[in-house]
Amino acid sequence: MGEVTMNREKTLTNARSPVTVLTVVLVMTWAVLAGLGWSSYCSYHETRAATLRRLKIEELRGTVIHLDEVLTMSARMAAFTGDLEWENRYRRFEPPLDAAIKEAMKLALEAFSGEAAAETDAANIKLVEMENDAFDLVRQGRADEAKAALFSDEYESQKQVYAKGMDAFAADLADTVSTTLKREQRRSFLQTGAMLL
Repeated sequence: MGEVTMNREKTLTNARSPVTVLTVVLVMTWAVLAGLGWSSYCSYHETRAATLRRLKIEELRGTVIHLDEVLTMSARMAAFTGDLEWENRYRRFEPPLDAAIKEAMKLALEAFSGEAAAETDAANIKLVEMENDAFDLVRQGRADEAKAALFSDEYESQKQVYAKGMDAFAADLADTVSTTLKREQRRSFLQTGAMLL
């Protein structure tokens, strides 16, 4: 009888062993899948956030370019017509332009730094100074001098520096977002490969 009991215990132990191994394997599989799922979730949200950020910055860039042209045309129209209502229009659009520039810089700090950003900022400051000087000339009845200043080579040169800076900003931004998207795509491929294993 002792031998039957021993065989029975050995059979039960052997039967439990595959169940235990299977349970451990299932728990480990679940843990790996949960980790991959969480990683996929994080990757999706990071990619989505980068895409939305880029869209917002592109929208702001368009706003900056548009408002810059509004200011330029307002200053030039004041010089041509001598009507200071154009200065009022200029002053109405200055705050939204400043706000759009600040928001774009905040959203893309790494893309809006360095020498190109400093040159763009300096060109913007010089343009605003020249436009304000033109308004002063119009108020003094010297519209011809205001026109000459706003159509001068110096003014056009500053406009070109500003435009190049905005283009460099857009290119840096595109590179930054592209790098983020490529990194997330690589992570996604690795996750898919890990799940297939």
